[in-house]
Amino acid sequence: MRQLPRFNPETNLIEFASVGEMDVDETNALFDALASATAQARKAGKPVLVLATLEKLGPSSVEARKLSGKRAREVDLDKAAIVAKDSFSVALTKLIMRAAGLRPRVRFFDDRAAATAWLKQ
Repeated sequence: MRQLPRFNPETNLIEFASVGEMDVDETNALFDALASATAQARKAGKPVLVLATLEKLGPSSVEARKLSGKRAREVDLDKAAIVAKDSFSVALTKLIMRAAGLRPRVRFFDDRAAATAWLKQ
């Protein structure tokens, strides 16, 4: 189960949440929706600011993790804030972001309010 990424022009944020186990199909759907949302933000002349909630992320298949690393290289973003409390999710996501070259523009937070504040700086 997940909330797919969507661009909200009122808040200027692209938000999504991943909940539970992620397989290859769900991973592709997430990255396809993220690409669409980032294109909407760029078309609107806005910076691409992503707020991802991974607090309830479950296990992912090896194939889904490999796909995430590959698809993360395609992501067009200015800043991303990831809300996650599980140390495994944080470590895995940091590894994927570093491999994709996105790590300098990504920060991790324990709560949504701090993540949103950083994005809006």
